[in-house]
Amino acid sequence: MNQRTQPYLRLLGAVAMLVGAIYLSADSQVDPADAQEAPTTKRVRVARVETASESRQLRFSGVTRAARRARLGFAVGSRLVERTVDVGDSVESGQILARVEDREVRNAVATARGAVAEVVARRAQAERDVERVADLVAAKAATDEELEKTRAGLDALRAAEEAARARLDETQRLLGETTLEAPFAGTVLETFVEPGEHVVPGRPVVSVAGRGDLELEVEVPESVVMHLREGAAADVVVPFLGVTLPGELDSVGRNAAGPGRLFPVIARISDDRLVAGATAELSLRLETDRALAVPVAAVINPGGRRPAIFRIEGQEGKGRATKVHVEVGSLLSGATDSEGDRVTVTPTGDFELEAGDLIVVGGQRGLLDGETVVTVDAAGTGSGR
Repeated sequence: MNQRTQPYLRLLGAVAMLVGAIYLSADSQVDPADAQEAPTTKRVRVARVETASESRQLRFSGVTRAARRARLGFAVGSRLVERTVDVGDSVESGQILARVEDREVRNAVATARGAVAEVVARRAQAERDVERVADLVAAKAATDEELEKTRAGLDALRAAEEAARARLDETQRLLGETTLEAPFAGTVLETFVEPGEHVVPGRPVVSVAGRGDLELEVEVPESVVMHLREGAAADVVVPFLGVTLPGELDSVGRNAAGPGRLFPVIARISDDRLVAGATAELSLRLETDRALAVPVAAVINPGGRRPAIFRIEGQEGKGRATKVHVEVGSLLSGATDSEGDRVTVTPTGDFELEAGDLIVVGGQRGLLDGETVVTVDAAGTGSGR
């Protein structure tokens, strides 16, 4: 390198350093918030929760049964000597269904009757003694103390007679309990004890279903039972007959039948075509005036066990995504909003959701509960609350 080119090389180096400094200065003027937001903040599309009128037709399966049913047993323990009916037999009110050995009870009745007769005789004698002592007192031949003692004896015998008669009534009642009678007309559903077996007091011997009205018991979820009222009309669909029969809600349970949060509901049916033991469906129409509606795209895992949506909490196009578990209701067709069809939802557990809340309808993939996001509405512009 000769001395004439050295000044040009030094000039080139100075220019290069100056250009690099300018670029570095320009980079240092980038908005710090944008630099932080770009790699970490997710952008999502949002819409608002709306209210809508909802009408749902729901069906719940069950098996019909007689509205009047009874499991009959004996109040005394003894050996079953006779059962006059079998499963399927028709019975009338007051008809004898079974008998147990009654010899011991009959002996108790005879003993109680004898005790009553004995006390009655002693009481009659005591009444005569009182009259006689009263006459002696009037003739100054007996003292008032003797009369008082005689009257006290009479009072004791009267109390003993009352107790003896009560024992006689009880033994006679037990004698009547040795015979089992039908409380109403109906059909024998089950028999539990055979002749010759020992009957335990209170143990069922015969089960009877009454004639007349039938009922259908089903189990419904918490979201349905809150809309039901006793006495309300309901349809009963009978598949094997191919008919829908009118019914009435006879009972609406307010306590869950099990850990699955299902509540018992009983409908009464009056129709001669229906028989006990038939499969039927309780058809319920639920009308909700202010159901919460969201775009279908907002629901995560709608067909799974725990569907959910993301609610946005924040302002000015930014917010925190909070996961809210919901129960999915009916599809609202014919929607004209930009998000297409909507679906009704009900928050579950302690989760809250209100009309007007901002929810995510796009960009949920990989979104975490509590994650900070930038919100963009359906038109692609920033959205806030």
